[in-house]
Amino acid sequence: MIKTYVLALAAALTIGGCGDEPEPEPAAPASTPESAAPSSSPAASVAPVKAPAVADGELVRRVMTIRDRVPNEQTTIHRLSDGTGEYMVQAACADQKPDKTLTYVVKVGKAQRELVRGEFPCDGSVRQDGISTLERGQVLIYLDGGPVESAYALIRPLGTQ
Repeated sequence: MIKTYVLALAAALTIGGCGDEPEPEPAAPASTPESAAPSSSPAASVAPVKAPAVADGELVRRVMTIRDRVPNEQTTIHRLSDGTGEYMVQAACADQKPDKTLTYVVKVGKAQRELVRGEFPCDGSVRQDGISTLERGQVLIYLDGGPVESAYALIRPLGTQ
């Protein structure tokens, strides 16, 4: 019983700390990035992203922009899926808040059944995710989580640029 009490007391002293070491030092590094991020985000805004040129075999693309503070979204269907080949989603987003994320949602068929979804950051980077072979017919892609300054998502054959 005395051993248990001594161990508990030693643990309490270790956890609670004793001595002249100040506790706030570990908190200071954690608060520095938080305070730096909001002040640097508007000043260091990410450059807008622009959808690449249409690639051979591209099925669909969705583009999201803001002009004069009015959100605008446009979907362009280039062709239907023939049910063969492998495809990929390419997506990018830019916003004044680069820690913001969007979600792309791929839907297939007349019933618009959800096939796949994925998140990507609004930091200007380009994300590419492979998709298995698509069923024959219409394929659409949606962007959830906006509005943002600029974003796009498209579906094209795997390996095309």
